[in-house]
Amino acid sequence: MIQFLATALVVLCTFMQSGHNRSPGALQRAQPVPPAMSTQGLRFKTYDVGNHTGHAKLQLLLDSLIGTAKPLPVSLAFERFEELERMRRQVDSTTEGLLTSLRGMIEPPLELDGRPVGHLGHVKHGLIGLVGSDEQHAWLDSFLHTAAEWNGRIQIQTKVFVLDSGVLTDLLPKGNGSILEAAELKQALAKLTDASAELLSHTSMTMSPFQEGVLSSLNQHSYVQDYEFKVVPGLAEELLDPILATVDEGVSMGARGIPLANGKLQIHANLSYSTLKQPIRTAQVSIGLLAKQVTLQLPEVSTIALKGQFDLGPGQTLFLTTAAQDGEQDVFAFVSASRVPAMQQDVHQHR
Repeated sequence: MIQFLATALVVLCTFMQSGHNRSPGALQRAQPVPPAMSTQGLRFKTYDVGNHTGHAKLQLLLDSLIGTAKPLPVSLAFERFEELERMRRQVDSTTEGLLTSLRGMIEPPLELDGRPVGHLGHVKHGLIGLVGSDEQHAWLDSFLHTAAEWNGRIQIQTKVFVLDSGVLTDLLPKGNGSILEAAELKQALAKLTDASAELLSHTSMTMSPFQEGVLSSLNQHSYVQDYEFKVVPGLAEELLDPILATVDEGVSMGARGIPLANGKLQIHANLSYSTLKQPIRTAQVSIGLLAKQVTLQLPEVSTIALKGQFDLGPGQTLFLTTAAQDGEQDVFAFVSASRVPAMQQDVHQHR
């Protein structure tokens, strides 16, 4: 038994080590410079962003596993393996978020009149490379220096209200995408309370800079999507068995925070609100050689989406609303962000 445990650990560590060195996925592969780009006046330089993407912590976990002197119990070995896979997925997501943010923010831009004038990609294991001008390298140096001084994590809080369409169309003169100060936020919440708006979701999540977090408050509904014939031993006739599927309705919020200078944060927010029309529409159909009549359910889901990127200063709140759109309900969302100590719990949620 001891020999088996030792063998299992060796196989496990060998797999994890080879997976780490193998550069899994597109994020880990060096990204070539676009062939249409002129490299005149550009230079190439690499930047270590492993502390931002989580590659540094991932390497520490790998080193601790590979350097284990004694064989681990199988249950503990698999627990460590699951932790490694979870961290790897998080690292990939954070790396993608970092690159997306940098490509959209870098000055001068990487494209001019639709023509590439620079290229930024992930080389390997938390090392990114920039083919760019001196000005672009200076911007990236400054940005990463600011991000390194952040020294903490980002907590994003959201409140989402719904109200019958048209009841409160003049909530704020600024409208969708506006930045609220504390007094304006208090006024907006008071108006929603007076209008008896429903607090649909109150969520909070804490994550590393550049990491994308998703929180949702969803209700799942089952419905009859189809039928299938099943043969039962001893019965001369086949039985019809319903095939069930599910559909979700509710609120889903995705967000990513990016440290800026002067204590500001750039928030990339993506909120969707889905409603299922009730009662679920049905249809009568005939199936099989005997044309048996069955009832199928055809759910209809309406989705309202709000997204954008906004700069928030300390004490400010982002306001998103669909009050200007057509629909049965208006959605009002408030998003705030702040710095918290690094030991804060990863993600938590309450309604």
